[in-house]
Amino acid sequence: MPKFVKDIFLGHKKRINLSYVDDRRGFRFPKFAKHAFVAVFVGYLIFGGYVLAPISPSGTFAQADSEDERAELEAELEAVLKELEQVKAQRDVLTRQGNTLQSEVNRLNAQISKINLQIKAINLSIQKLAGEIENTQGRIEVAEEDITLRKNSLADLLQDLYEYDTASLAEILLASPSLSDFFGGVNDLMLVQDNLRVAIAEIVALRDELLQQKETLSIQKEDTEKLKAFQDAQRREVQSVRGEKDNLLQVTRGEEARYQTLVLEKQKTAAEIRQQIFRLLGVDEALTFEEAYSFAKLAEQSTGIRAAFIMAILKKESDFGANVGQCTLADTHSGATLGVNTGRRFENGIKPSRDLQPFLRITRDLSLDPMQRPVSCPIASAGGYGGAMGPAQFIPSTWVLYEDKISNITGNNPPSPWRNADAFAATAVYIRDLYNDSVCTSYAKSLAGRWPERELREECAAARYYAGGGWRTHYQFYGVAVREQADGFQQDINIMTGSITQR
Repeated sequence: MPKFVKDIFLGHKKRINLSYVDDRRGFRFPKFAKHAFVAVFVGYLIFGGYVLAPISPSGTFAQADSEDERAELEAELEAVLKELEQVKAQRDVLTRQGNTLQSEVNRLNAQISKINLQIKAINLSIQKLAGEIENTQGRIEVAEEDITLRKNSLADLLQDLYEYDTASLAEILLASPSLSDFFGGVNDLMLVQDNLRVAIAEIVALRDELLQQKETLSIQKEDTEKLKAFQDAQRREVQSVRGEKDNLLQVTRGEEARYQTLVLEKQKTAAEIRQQIFRLLGVDEALTFEEAYSFAKLAEQSTGIRAAFIMAILKKESDFGANVGQCTLADTHSGATLGVNTGRRFENGIKPSRDLQPFLRITRDLSLDPMQRPVSCPIASAGGYGGAMGPAQFIPSTWVLYEDKISNITGNNPPSPWRNADAFAATAVYIRDLYNDSVCTSYAKSLAGRWPERELREECAAARYYAGGGWRTHYQFYGVAVREQADGFQQDINIMTGSITQR
């Protein structure tokens, strides 16, 4: 896909080492050709009419001033970061002390909770014993009533037997038809009397057993109440110790909070300095570093491609949206474009057979005027067409292939090449395909052990993102430069995420 020539070098002080380029970069310059190449290259830049990076009217002096300012800011940032580490160290000491105290408080709370549960269990035992004592007392009363009733019955029987013993023969004969009936009645009374005596003995034994059980339960209840009193005293003691620990913890947390405030202040200062340095790289008109990282992080979570690498691609492609193209569509039939500032007409603006209809469909779905949407102008030295869209600089025919995947990440349907979230997601899904396909995996495998696999696959994917099948030609200029830019961004991200996590 067409790109601005300046994007190849933007944001990098280092230039290619013409005396030696290792074989993983795809080519090697002989030493005798170095000066000739430089002369031809510089002449091309001067007389060919193309500039690789924005240069102010004051030229070298403006660049020197910018570099001096950046050096001062970097020195200031380094000093702030050292102070930040010192403040963090003190805060971490307080945090550890606080955590120790908190652990003690938690342990005491757990002990109090355990004692409370024990007291609760004791109360339940006391209630159960009281209920059993009450139930036993009721059974004792029933047994005593039964004993009384049976004693009364036994007394009546004894009275009847006494009357039988004192009765005369005449009275017996008059009361009973026969002597056998009389003696049968006497036998029945004696049998009942014996049964009553047995029942009374059993009931007395039961009463005695119940009285003993009641006494045992009363002793258990008394012991349980003493245990409860002991547990109550122990709970009050633990609560007193916990109160002391709580007070000390509050003091420690207060000191920790004070140092945490200092940490946040130092982190804020560091972030402001980093933002100034970031603006010196030429992105003050586009996204801030934090904003770019938030979009890249979303894409990373969905694709597995690290945020720093996604950011480096977007930095190269459009300076995070600062350069999204200087042409607009002039003819919906031929795809010709016009320079926004120059009015120059490019007949090879948007390739009609490949990209024009996708471009018109994309803008139509987004309810955008296709004649007003900025796209990249064609680069005369590179040949081919323009028409790359948005911060990710996707050509329309490639964008439509990835629309569904982009929507799955951002939730925007349809996705827009000119929307930051969609652009970052588009870069991530496209880079993921390149990073994981056989070309880059085989390339990394061929150099296994000589360089880290991730570096090789990222450099390969970046070069192919820029140049497609001609990626080896642009490996050093684009692939390696992007990977180095990503490593630099990773350092800033590590600092920034440390600020975010407050550690």
